[in-house]
Amino acid sequence: MNKKRIYVMENLSPETIAVTFAKTSRSPEPFDEIAKGLTEEKSSKFNEKWIIGYGHSSVAEHATLSIAIENVSRIAGEVIESSRLASFTEKSTRYQKIDKENFFIPGNIQSEDFLKDYMNICNDLVDLYSISYERINSYFGNALNDVKKAKHIALDNARYLLPLSTLTNIGVTANARVMEHMVSKMLSSNIKEVEEIGIELKREALKRIPTLIKYASKNDFIKKQNDLDKYICNASPSEIPVFREQSLPVPALLYGDFEKIDLLNKILYYAHDNRCFDDIVPDPMLDFIEKNMESHDELPRETEHLAFTFELLIDESVYYELKRHRMCTLSSQPHNIMNGFYIPEIFYTLSLQNEVMNIIDRVKEFYIKYQHDNINVIYALPNLTMRRVLLSSNLRELRHIYRLRNADNAHFAIRYLVKKIKEVLVSKNRSIETILNS
Repeated sequence: MNKKRIYVMENLSPETIAVTFAKTSRSPEPFDEIAKGLTEEKSSKFNEKWIIGYGHSSVAEHATLSIAIENVSRIAGEVIESSRLASFTEKSTRYQKIDKENFFIPGNIQSEDFLKDYMNICNDLVDLYSISYERINSYFGNALNDVKKAKHIALDNARYLLPLSTLTNIGVTANARVMEHMVSKMLSSNIKEVEEIGIELKREALKRIPTLIKYASKNDFIKKQNDLDKYICNASPSEIPVFREQSLPVPALLYGDFEKIDLLNKILYYAHDNRCFDDIVPDPMLDFIEKNMESHDELPRETEHLAFTFELLIDESVYYELKRHRMCTLSSQPHNIMNGFYIPEIFYTLSLQNEVMNIIDRVKEFYIKYQHDNINVIYALPNLTMRRVLLSSNLRELRHIYRLRNADNAHFAIRYLVKKIKEVLVSKNRSIETILNS
């Protein structure tokens, strides 16, 4: 009688684990016995033949790596974390104070004037960040009599002044298939720092998965897409808007499966019935969900059949929160100043708005002066900068986003955004309110 066994595969290289699991499709032996017959050389030959030669790429998903990436810019971090199927944890500017001169300086700067102006902008942004942090921390320290909470609020607001050149650390865990695509995408970047990180990332990954990633290279199709990016600002400085919370644009709903809301009971019941869709007479499944779901439960997968698309105008800090939701699809326009800047209300409360407006004017001047010569102008943009983003999400993920980003400890600007998204959806169909709040 065969006895059930569940065990961890230990002391094996990632490539050997991948081969061990691959061989089970044609071998009756237990996994640990298969592994005993493998060497690094045999595993490499197997991967070369079957994964690379015959394209059985799913096998490479069993070979995983965890790689530490330190002291790269927020610009680079965005590209690194755009790989949907990898796992990331990043240094948070919401909980850590950033030191002076803790920002990236591009190595391919040719102009001394550009370098001088770049350093002045980044240093002055970080200086104003430090001043704002102290003022906000002091204000809320007195108002709340809670040192920890005051510090958190101060960091969450002051970080709007940090440039996108701010250095960050990112922990990455990915399988070899994802890692290959990640490296290829980075090698195809039109940003020099990102390309250089791709080269180093491949070099480090080759030490653990020498066969599965060795053919990762620049992809001409991705490179040509990146070359389409438009960084030029055609607006005059006076035409570039500055937003306060009350003047922020409402999320624009471009598409919604509202007709499916009426079918939702049927869709939800489908997975529990044995009739064709048209013949199902469902139980009131929305009532079932409302009565039985706990706060930690997820909506049934069937709610993924309903999709919604929004166009958003959001600041860099909000985008950095939103991009972590990799189950939805985000398409962000390139970094630019044309969409304007957002100043949080606390800067007006503490009479810091003039200092912030002055640094915004200097960022505009710097960007417009150098935009034709150097893509590196984007590193000097602060988190105050606005971006246009397309967000497509199914109903299940929308509920997850709403509940997580509407929590009391969520970033205040993304909390404002998800409330507006909810208002737009509920105005179209009130049933969505029940689903999002369930």
